Amino acid sequence: MSETSFLQELRKRKVVQVAAIYGVVAWGATEIIVTVVDQLFLPQWVSTLAVIGFVVGFPVAIFFGPDGQLIGATNEAELEPARRYSSRQILMFLEDIAERSLIASPDFVHTTKD
Repeated sequence: MSETSFLQELRKRKVVQVAAIYGVVAWGATEIIVTVVDQLFLPQWVSTLAVIGFVVGFPVAIFFGPDGQLIGATNEAELEPARRYSSRQILMFLEDIAERSLIASPDFVHTTKD
């Protein structure tokens, strides 16, 4: 594989775009975190931890690409079942789960004093 075709493939899969956006967002968030850490007199390890998190997250972001799918996953038949549900169907499913959960139960939320 030649170098130009490799770069074209990276551009086609939007890896370069993801890397650029991730870099800008990570840089801006790091600047904000460092400023907040200094102003609130927080320990220095907080900003160090944030930078380490961004560095570790970079390959993950590149690997999953802009659409949340693996960069190497090109088999559309494997990816198709997730696209069959509309946003309305997903919302109805989540509302059904919330109705059945203990947290959203009227008995749990509205307690009466005896």
